[in-house]
Amino acid sequence: MKKKVLRFLLVLTLMIAYCFRPISLSQVNSVDNKLYKVGEQGLPEGRYIVTPVENNSFCGYQIAMDSSMSIEETTEAHYINKPTTIELKKGDFIKLTNCTVKKSNFKIYFNEALSGLFLFFICI
Repeated sequence: MKKKVLRFLLVLTLMIAYCFRPISLSQVNSVDNKLYKVGEQGLPEGRYIVTPVENNSFCGYQIAMDSSMSIEETTEAHYINKPTTIELKKGDFIKLTNCTVKKSNFKIYFNEALSGLFLFFICI
């Protein structure tokens, strides 16, 4: 019985650690209205945090479907003064003004979590 409890705790700890592991962080700083294409230039698709370069100052970002950045192609554009979470898809273009954009720190891996639960029940 004691062996099963220890095995249970070990598998549970490993599963939690694996599912909430940090992902690689890519960061882009822009103070010069630079245009980035998602999927290239160090910006893989995913969830990002946009932060003003200086505290309590405003920064702006614009997300569009093509590099013309026209109003018709723009999907999102905001001026912010605090960290904001955005979702970028492959092929999107993002233009930053006085912003830092950083990949979100953690991601829950649901497929791995389900696999871990399956292994967990096998071990019991």
